[in-house]
Amino acid sequence: MRAPASPCIAGMVVRTGDANAAVTALLAAEGIPALPAPGLWGEGLLVPPEHAGGAALVFAA
Repeated sequence: MRAPASPCIAGMVVRTGDANAAVTALLAAEGIPALPAPGLWGEGLLVPPEHAGGAALVFAA
């Protein structure tokens, strides 16, 4: 995988108000993998770039 041209969005964080319950159910229903988010996000979920339109997507509780 090559680095995208600049400027680009490499990733984004979406905070949820339900401890990621709704997004966890939605991702599971659609068969989209979610991994524990690294770093500061605590109970966050990471959707890898190959499943999120090319940008890492973190859902933070």
